[in-house]
Amino acid sequence: MRVLILALVPLLAGCGSSILGDDPATAIAVSVRKSPIQPVAREGEDNSAPVAGALVRVRAEGGGQLDRRTAADGTVRVPLAPGRYEVEVRECPGALALPPPAAVSVTQGHEEALTLMCDTGIR
Repeated sequence: MRVLILALVPLLAGCGSSILGDDPATAIAVSVRKSPIQPVAREGEDNSAPVAGALVRVRAEGGGQLDRRTAADGTVRVPLAPGRYEVEVRECPGALALPPPAAVSVTQGHEEALTLMCDTGIR
């Protein structure tokens, strides 16, 4: 039994982290916002707010995924290996509806920016 557990440790340690990249310049920067925050929107004014603590899932096209929480400013930066990914918000505090997943391609040496907007239901 002890040998089996020791053999599984490297496998389990790699789950979810295999999509992380080595190059800090190769990443996605995700901003999670909620909108609307006021029932009346004025032309030219931002009617959204950052979401702290939103749960963001990054799933690689070839398998593997990881979850991260947004900081107080509603952002999370994830260094990734080059490839194609699906990014989705799994939890969005203060919102009634989650945005659809977004596809993003990450290329070596570039940071891709992505904003996902949760719906508060305010009308």
